[in-house]
Amino acid sequence: MTTATVSNPSAANEALEARSQQQQERREELREAASLQDRLERQLAEESIDVPIGDETIPFRPFNREASQFASLCQEHLENIDEENIEAEFDDALDRMYAVAAEFSKPEFADMSWWEQQFSIPRMIAILTFVNTEGKPLEQGETKK
Repeated sequence: MTTATVSNPSAANEALEARSQQQQERREELREAASLQDRLERQLAEESIDVPIGDETIPFRPFNREASQFASLCQEHLENIDEENIEAEFDDALDRMYAVAAEFSKPEFADMSWWEQQFSIPRMIAILTFVNTEGKPLEQGETKK
């Protein structure tokens, strides 16, 4: 019986060492995965969508899910309204449209007030839609102010 007891600690040590090695390998895999995820997130954060605005282009960061849903809702709503009452129809969303443009556009001068001064509601929706669809070409009528 003593022989079995002596060999058991040896087997137990080997099992512990194997388990320790597996845990170490797993930690290394997790570190590598986290590093890869960090690199991918940095790359995505640096990507931009160039939006044609007149003769210039303005780079935008891709929208997050909330901004993307908002842009889609604005575009959908625009398709079903009377153009004459557009300000009344979008009253609640006006500030948010311009704020989203200011938040996601990269140039420092393109703050909320700049967007408000430069672009009409339909044009802002076209810009937000363009960024949301990540470069889908704007139709001819959408490129005008």
